[in-house]
Amino acid sequence: MLVRSEILDPSAAKGQTKIVGLGNLAAHGAKVSGEAAAWVLKVGPPILLTLDALLSNWDLPLGRSRVSREVESDTLQSGTVIC
Repeated sequence: MLVRSEILDPSAAKGQTKIVGLGNLAAHGAKVSGEAAAWVLKVGPPILLTLDALLSNWDLPLGRSRVSREVESDTLQSGTVIC
């Protein structure tokens, strides 16, 4: 959907899908090769930064980006009221 809407680059979407698939396998006890783990550590951070940048530009009802949560947390700690 994000690729069809030209919001997310096809290569980032493909990488994100592969990362989720590998994570799902590992979460369910499957062995993931060292090569696959190294690939996730290499490409994962740039993909997550891309997704976080997209989310930080939108006020989504389903959730907020890490950046939005950090801003809210900093504001609450400073005692400023959020309206």
